[in-house]
Amino acid sequence: MFRKLRKLFLLFLTLFLVTSCANGTKKTDNNETETPNKIEKPKEVVEVNSKNECEQFALLNTSVAGGLFFDKEGNMLVGKPSSLEKVSVAGEVTTFCDLNEPGKKRNYFFNSPFIWDMKYDKDNNIIAAAQDRILKIDPEGKVTTLIRENFNGFLGASGLELDEEGNIYVVSGSKVYKYSKNLEKTEYLSSDQYKTFFSIAFSPDKKYLYLTDFNTKSLIKYEIKKDGTVGKHQEIVRDPVKDSGSFGAPLNIIFSDSGNMYVSIDGMSRILKIDKDENLYLIKMDKTIRNHVIQFGTKEFGEDYIYITTYSNTVYRMKLDDK
Repeated sequence: MFRKLRKLFLLFLTLFLVTSCANGTKKTDNNETETPNKIEKPKEVVEVNSKNECEQFALLNTSVAGGLFFDKEGNMLVGKPSSLEKVSVAGEVTTFCDLNEPGKKRNYFFNSPFIWDMKYDKDNNIIAAAQDRILKIDPEGKVTTLIRENFNGFLGASGLELDEEGNIYVVSGSKVYKYSKNLEKTEYLSSDQYKTFFSIAFSPDKKYLYLTDFNTKSLIKYEIKKDGTVGKHQEIVRDPVKDSGSFGAPLNIIFSDSGNMYVSIDGMSRILKIDKDENLYLIKMDKTIRNHVIQFGTKEFGEDYIYITTYSNTVYRMKLDDK
């Protein structure tokens, strides 16, 4: 009888300890101990039809277009394998700069160098993420390779951000690396859950860092602490387009002046809108196109238009009524 009672006691004790551990502290991606938040049911993604036509804007001499950027002179810049193209308001296309240079390169799904993300530094140079390298492009189109590494992930260095001090943050597989103004490299963020970070963006108030992950088709929000490091994270959405097969991953992230966030959906005619209350809306276009990167127009391109590069030679645009 005693042995049976002892076995029952040990069984209950084991269950108690397991439950206590499961409800206790846990390690974050950055090896910090945190108390888990209450698990909330993810918000539903509501699909809405676009009120406006998605129209063809420009044709490029390429089979695929990537990064999209509007410079301070009022031009559109579009990345394609081995070059950066300039597009006028009239849709006329010229080559702004050639990216080919001697030396070994790492190719991913697309050949390198291929620009996917661009930001301005304080000297009006464009800092560009080009898969196996980070480039600096001056206003005249002169190209300098700042960093050349064996970046990991679906498209290597496909996303970057700059902070007010001029540090560069670059995605690489499951990590985000931080490069100082002197290009000294440190690991800023590492994840066990996400292995293919694609895009990176600070929120306008600099309180949060947003990342998209290609393989899990996720959008993730990290808290930025007062010392500039990242804290707890929250998955905003995973697999926003159901039954999307090999497509449907959230790609690049942009913010409107009103504080809404827009995220491109890879290979599909969809754009994900996240409002300030983190309600999720999937905007369905009236044409079947294969999205890559999105960006709001500036100046004569129209600030109420969103422009879209695609897995083709075509750049599209669509008006947003409630940006």
